[in-house]
Amino acid sequence: MNAFTRHAFASAIAAAALVASSAGTASAQTIGTFPFALQPFCNVIQLTVTLEGSTYRLAGWDDACGATTRQPVFGTIAPNGDGTLHLGFTTMRSNGVAVETSIRNLTIGGYTGSWTDSAGNAGTAVIIGVSGAAGTGGARPGPTSTVPTNSVTSVNIVNNSIEAADVNNTQIQLRVTGACAAGSFIRSIDANGNVVCGSAPTATTLSDENAVVNSFSGCEDLASLSFGAVAAGTLTCTATVHSVFDHVTATTSRLEFGIETTAASCTDTQAGIFEMPGAFPDVSGHDTSVTVNRTFAVPAGTLTAYLNARALFIASANELSHNFSCTFTPQ
Repeated sequence: MNAFTRHAFASAIAAAALVASSAGTASAQTIGTFPFALQPFCNVIQLTVTLEGSTYRLAGWDDACGATTRQPVFGTIAPNGDGTLHLGFTTMRSNGVAVETSIRNLTIGGYTGSWTDSAGNAGTAVIIGVSGAAGTGGARPGPTSTVPTNSVTSVNIVNNSIEAADVNNTQIQLRVTGACAAGSFIRSIDANGNVVCGSAPTATTLSDENAVVNSFSGCEDLASLSFGAVAAGTLTCTATVHSVFDHVTATTSRLEFGIETTAASCTDTQAGIFEMPGAFPDVSGHDTSVTVNRTFAVPAGTLTAYLNARALFIASANELSHNFSCTFTPQ
């Protein structure tokens, strides 16, 4: 671009505001052809400026960084009230997709401005040889679709047109299909909407009834229920013990009945207790029944529940009968 051409461009464009307010000429007047660079990309946009009446037209091409196939460009220049220029033009890419480009606040004299396009690119626009050179980056990327970015809303989508192939099933759950048989439940749903079924935990109940007289004093087991190897779960037990003992005055007589998973432990904090104060007179063959309940979590492994008993401050007590029952429910 020689000095005369630069001067013609500056003078003609700077006078655009005055020309726009007056009657336009009947014929078009070519101002000149100017190479624009959209930094940081290597594309060079050759734009011929033509005055048609009061409008400055733009026509030319994008050299696509020296590619064999050029891309047509057309647009207009709008003079701003502050003396800067706003260039807007459309580039028809070789794939048929149009890219809208806006160069804003192009200064007269400095010949630089900021630019953006509909593909999401941005940078500084200069006139090559006047205010800068072509960028050293790669070719300007363009959209691969004719639909502008962020332009599609639910209004634009045909009802019932989105299908499984249109979505990412790692982020959007597909329609749930399948069912689980009676007595089972849906454990999980995979990305394709297929259900994975699981069986409801099956509880196991064991019981022991004994009406044989059994004498006890220290910590002893009256009965046990063995479930064998089990998974982790919940054990719920209940027991009623019918017993007799002799009470001696001035001594507190005490019976304790507990349920444990360790043999002869007698450490159940939920034990069933019967106590006769020492103030009571001597009693022979005092008859009593005690009920104890226990529910607790148990780990996986071999499970046995024990009904234990302990007589305190009594020489001995006799168990007349017991009813012991436990239910194990896996998690």
